[in-house]
Amino acid sequence: MTAPVATIVVCTRDRSGSLAEALENLVNQRLPERAGGYEVLVVDDGSIDDTAKVVQRVASDSETVVRLVDAGGEGVAHARNVGVSAARGTWIAYFDDDQRTAPTWLAELLDAAERTWADLIGGPIELTLPDGVTIGPVVRAIYGEHPTNRQRRRGITPHPAGGNRLVHRRVFDRVGLHDESMTVGEDTDLVARAAAAGMAFGWAPGAVVWHLIPDARLDPESISSYAGRAGAARARVELKQLGRWRIAARASIAVAKAGANAVALLVAVARRSRVDILDCRTRSWLFSGYLSTTLKATFTGDPTR
Repeated sequence: MTAPVATIVVCTRDRSGSLAEALENLVNQRLPERAGGYEVLVVDDGSIDDTAKVVQRVASDSETVVRLVDAGGEGVAHARNVGVSAARGTWIAYFDDDQRTAPTWLAELLDAAERTWADLIGGPIELTLPDGVTIGPVVRAIYGEHPTNRQRRRGITPHPAGGNRLVHRRVFDRVGLHDESMTVGEDTDLVARAAAAGMAFGWAPGAVVWHLIPDARLDPESISSYAGRAGAARARVELKQLGRWRIAARASIAVAKAGANAVALLVAVARRSRVDILDCRTRSWLFSGYLSTTLKATFTGDPTR
């Protein structure tokens, strides 16, 4: 059997309902004949629902090769690495089980790779929200909208995000696999290591994916949890890059930003702007996660303690 040019890796756990529709998107990707074939690899991170049956059904009904591997429930970083080891493609594309995309998604990524000679290629992630729901740019960024408003304004070519990324195998050969000691931020850490190694990045504006955000993830408790984890992830990535004492110096900047955010929150409350209030609160949760992890790293040398 001829090896595929690309393997689409989907890491999943107990989301069989959402996974089924995601896989229907992925098995219907249209590639030009010159590009070669592709496969879909589902990495099950310890599901106890009917994930295996869903994958089996999609595989039996599809002409695209769909395979399932077990990652043992050891976390997303380990699952991503299991995907790298089991993939047969030269390129590895990451896609999340709660996303949707068009039939041209993979072709757009591969075309950008061919045009730019890049090692890692990303594309936009847009949110699909429940009807009538409005959220601000900070909450949108927490839930993976990419690029963010700030990146668009500054004209930055964004590095690829975890759920919309095409990676050549030479990246893993050069910088290693995802850091399994990281419970969050493992995808950002891999990109940071690739950038430090001088590897080339590309961007495929037409390779859009839509991230589905249900009502259950839009209550303040859920947003607080996601924001705190995002702040902690940023701190852990910076800790690896800068060391415990240099990241401590950055904490003072975060404290100043937290103070400015407190003032912005008072203004938002005075204006009774629900969207701005939630954005300000989300920033505070971000700063809390970042500062907590930074302080732990500074005084104990271990951000997980």
